[in-house]
Amino acid sequence: MAGARAFGRLGRLGESWHIVDWSQTGLSRRHDENDPVRARAGFLAIGPGGVYAVTVADQGLFRVLIVGDVVQISGRRLPYVAEARRAASRAAAAISAAAGVNVPVTPVLAFTGSGALSTHGVPTTCLITTDRDLDKLLVAGGSRINPGTAARLARIARDRAAAQVTALARQATPQAGAKSHDGPTSQAGHNGNKAGQNGKPQVPNPRGRG
Repeated sequence: MAGARAFGRLGRLGESWHIVDWSQTGLSRRHDENDPVRARAGFLAIGPGGVYAVTVADQGLFRVLIVGDVVQISGRRLPYVAEARRAASRAAAAISAAAGVNVPVTPVLAFTGSGALSTHGVPTTCLITTDRDLDKLLVAGGSRINPGTAARLARIARDRAAAQVTALARQATPQAGAKSHDGPTSQAGHNGNKAGQNGKPQVPNPRGRG
């Protein structure tokens, strides 16, 4: 499964980092078992370096060629960079709304597999790495937020993720009678407001890297 190895390596980061699975929330793409080349998963990594939305793409045995924003695997151009940016944008919007302050989220595209990875100019607004080096990339972000802020943001992210999963489940389940749209919308908003009232963490913008 895409993301399993990457997720496992993050255990070495220590207690200062929090990992939130957003792959089932609709805010990040779910992996596609029927097409290994397009398989991907998503989660948030929140720690001293800030908030990162990690999109994991499974390259398998194939060679990956990256030229700027273009990702090519086995002759196919895939929109992985754009997807990683959208995932980060959605996460930033959801967490910022709940926290009551602007929370920047850095997009990360991590490749898992045994194929080669070649780059000829990497994207300037999305970090590129492999599952083997993901933990090193996150640590390289330095210390930009304190442990208390990281923990609060992780709680907010988990609350938002749970609300999104509940909303999607209700939308997918036909209900008898009307008012089927009232529950998920009001509940998600209610959870978001509560999270914002617990304190407004000050989150600096992570340093950009090319």
